[in-house]
Amino acid sequence: LRTADLSRLSLCSRAFRGGPSQSTELSPLELALRLRSQALERAIPQQLPSYAPGWIAFLLWCERRQDRPLWSIAAGEQHTLLVRADGVLCSCGSQEDDFCSSLGVLGLSREMWTSSWEREIVMPTPLPVMAGKIIRHVAATDSYSLAATSDGEVYMWGWRTEHAQQLFGRPGPGEPETQFGPALVEGLSGHRVIEVATGPSHHVALTNAGAVITWSVELILEGEPAPPAENDGDNEVPESGLGYRRPRSGFAPPTVVEALAHHHIVAIAAGMRCTFAVTDDGRVFSFGSHLGGCLGRDSDPQSCHVPRPIETLQKVSSVAAGIYHCLALTDEGQVFSWGGVKTYSLGLGQGVTNAKTPQRMPTFADARVNRIACGSCHSCAVTSTGLLYTWGEGGMGQLGHGDQHIQWQPKAVEALRGVRVLAAAGGRTHTVAVVEESHGDDRGVLYGFGRADAFGYPFSGGFGPYADELLFREREHEAGITLDFFGGIGCYISTVPRSIPDFRLRLL
Repeated sequence: LRTADLSRLSLCSRAFRGGPSQSTELSPLELALRLRSQALERAIPQQLPSYAPGWIAFLLWCERRQDRPLWSIAAGEQHTLLVRADGVLCSCGSQEDDFCSSLGVLGLSREMWTSSWEREIVMPTPLPVMAGKIIRHVAATDSYSLAATSDGEVYMWGWRTEHAQQLFGRPGPGEPETQFGPALVEGLSGHRVIEVATGPSHHVALTNAGAVITWSVELILEGEPAPPAENDGDNEVPESGLGYRRPRSGFAPPTVVEALAHHHIVAIAAGMRCTFAVTDDGRVFSFGSHLGGCLGRDSDPQSCHVPRPIETLQKVSSVAAGIYHCLALTDEGQVFSWGGVKTYSLGLGQGVTNAKTPQRMPTFADARVNRIACGSCHSCAVTSTGLLYTWGEGGMGQLGHGDQHIQWQPKAVEALRGVRVLAAAGGRTHTVAVVEESHGDDRGVLYGFGRADAFGYPFSGGFGPYADELLFREREHEAGITLDFFGGIGCYISTVPRSIPDFRLRLL
């Protein structure tokens, strides 16, 4: 039975619901919920939380939290991860930039690339290494990609993974800084992971027991400024977002954040060297770098490696983080925004570029938001009516409003007003959205806007350092298509949403 069916039983059947709450005998419904939690290896507290009216209500609430649809999409700097309708993991986009920091993020074998200009996949392509795996959750950033399977395993690939022996349990590839294909993170064995998140320099996993695990394979490259250390530990980096002090060497193996051991975590997010964890009673813990006020506490110093609650946030269901800005979504569908380092991503109004504590977004005061997502410098929100709002940096058309302007406040994507948007994900220069194909169907249609080669639009393409003007003239009649340069590479951008033909996503 679905969670909704069990909820109806609790309301209309006393036989299933049981007798008075003080009875020591378990009702059939409570027993069924406990057995299901046990079979799925979900942790149940020994004592009923103070905020819960009863065990049945609490267990049903946990079921709803657990059964909520997870992202079947994730957007990195120049690539996208997608779970196809048949459960197959696909990727598309580019893994080439001026610094090669995106090398390997597509997850295909190194042998596929015969020249520096063939590091692009125009259409969503299955990853052979993941054949036969059912994907539960995906995450992406500029240099890394992660996928969690239904078996609780985590696979990782991308740049800066020279610590392959420690992380994957085997020697690294011939090019030690790049893991081209998905590799099992051996350090997470013994844990059943249900959700993953990744920032530019660290990674986070959430287990079915509500524990948070973090790790890092960040390298301090020549010419890069080393992260600052506190006075009491020149060999440690407190602002790593790991929940403990990371060695300056750059590698930290998967480690449980012990400071959160007494809390049951239900959602996670990762930003620029900062991490967020949502508890089952709706509180938000943050730790790591406080640059721009990302930790959401006005009294914090530059960094805080010990998880601490954001006191101004209550009854939160999910969080999202960009490079220097963050969002929180409450159970009532309200959105809070904070952070910012001279960016336009907060959505709090003209000229507001920084907020050290969470601020309620007035745009959604009379609406109910179901989903939130953060790109590097822009944000997305999906309302209960299926309307997609975007705001922030729009220089590459990633807001979908038909222009390349900054948007200081959330604005509805008019081109998608006639369909029902279910979810969205933001990268650095593009946005992808899942649109319901038909009511009640478990498949979705993929739309993308922004840098076209990042979301798999067929005619997309970086085509070297010189723009092919003749090729552009063949496309310039299409509304919303323009030519731009990013990182010295000529590329098409679409300032309006475009669907990916012959591709359907699985709604996890």
